[in-house]
Amino acid sequence: MKVIRYEDPYGKIHHAVEGQQAGPLRVEGDPLHGFQVTGETAIVGKILAPVVPTMIWCIGKNYRRHADEVGMGVDEYPEVFAKGANAVQDPGQPIRFPERAKSSEIDYEGELVVVIGKACKDVARERALGYVAGYTCGNDVSARDWQLKTGGSQWCRGKSFDTFAPLGPCLLTRDSLTNSDTGKRPHYAGCNDARHDSRRAGLDRVSQPKHYAASGHSNLYGNAERRWHGSESPALAEGWR
Repeated sequence: MKVIRYEDPYGKIHHAVEGQQAGPLRVEGDPLHGFQVTGETAIVGKILAPVVPTMIWCIGKNYRRHADEVGMGVDEYPEVFAKGANAVQDPGQPIRFPERAKSSEIDYEGELVVVIGKACKDVARERALGYVAGYTCGNDVSARDWQLKTGGSQWCRGKSFDTFAPLGPCLLTRDSLTNSDTGKRPHYAGCNDARHDSRRAGLDRVSQPKHYAASGHSNLYGNAERRWHGSESPALAEGWR
């Protein structure tokens, strides 16, 4: 089931279920706390990011081919870093370059984003997917100079400028997928072209990084965890959507 978060023409925020013949239907509740589909057609003024995360945890070098391409290799333990919640941007909205913290090395990467559905800590791998609300698409925008050269040896600043984490357009609920934790090729319908073959691309499965990221600290519901690297592009032009 594809769930969108939207603003109506009067500025009120709602959720709706996509894919209905009569257009999106408004729901009571939200995908993190439970919802019921109404028979009311949603009047969508603007599509918003499907969730408002309190934290965005990211798994670096999770795409083996990309790690090999840039000569970084794959370590024994995942590269975990964070993007600030201030970086979230709605789908289709422009990416803004920082005005004072100038950067000439801004690029982007398509990602599969795992949305946490309930608070958890020290989750066993075999139970990890039970805490997942669903999946969406993300754009991991980076200022590579701030990330790797002038950021004080940590990635956070170069990854967390405002608008550097577009999300959406929809949240695909976990029960909609049957291949999310296998080596098969899932297709995240309605979220552009986030398709990968984990056997060919060398992707870690969803539950293993989820289990690792929840070890030792609390993972709050609504958190977004970026898992699978899609593609890296040339330098980004300001205002791209």
